[in-house]
Amino acid sequence: MIAKSPELRLIYDDRAKEAKDRYSELKDAEARGKLIGRIQTLQELVSDTISDDAILSSQTSESLERMIRELKLRLVKRG
Repeated sequence: MIAKSPELRLIYDDRAKEAKDRYSELKDAEARGKLIGRIQTLQELVSDTISDDAILSSQTSESLERMIRELKLRLVKRG
């Protein structure tokens, strides 16, 4: 009966949008967590001090990806 009531339809649509937004936020957080884990693993492999989660969490995804590239290069050069 949702389709018969414009008010109920709006409520339904709002809730559906909120659910999609929350899912997207969770997926983004999961991806950032994986980037942070990769950075910390690479830091360990190149004998760097392991960065704190809070410090890395404040960085942009682009910054985290750049850190990964730089750490990978250092690891390859260590050979």
